[in-house]
Amino acid sequence: MPLDMSEGKKVAPGAKVLGRVFLSVILWGGTFVFAVKILRHHPTNVWERAGLVLLAVLGFLTWPAAVLKVVRLQNEFERRIHLVALAIAFVADILFIFTANMLQLAGFLNWLSLQTIWLVMFFTWFVAMYATSWYYKS
Repeated sequence: MPLDMSEGKKVAPGAKVLGRVFLSVILWGGTFVFAVKILRHHPTNVWERAGLVLLAVLGFLTWPAAVLKVVRLQNEFERRIHLVALAIAFVADILFIFTANMLQLAGFLNWLSLQTIWLVMFFTWFVAMYATSWYYKS
C-alpha cells in the first residue's frame, strides 16, 4: 500500500478512488440543491439561469467521471461485473419509465417527478451492482 506522507498512514489505492466518487456525489448534490433553490425563485436574468443550469450539469458530470475512473482501474473481471450490472439497471430503468408512461396514458398515474425517476435509477443500479457481484463471486 502506498504511504501518504502528509499523515504517515497507509492508504489503499482503491480507497482514494472511492473517496473521489463519494466526493463527486456530494458535489453533484450540492450543485443541484444550490441551483434548484435559486431557480425556484424564477430569476429573470437569462445568464443567471443558464449559469445555474451549467453549474448543476457540471456538478453531475463529476459523478460519472469518477465512476468511469473506478471502472477503468479495475481488472477485466471487475469491469465485466460493472458492465453486466449497468445492462441490468438500464433494462430495469427503461421498463420502469415505459410502464409509468403507459400508466399515465391509461389514467392510473397522474404525474411522476424527475426526482422519483432518479431515485429509482440509482436504486436499480445499486441493486444490480450488488446482485451481479454476488452472482459472479459466489
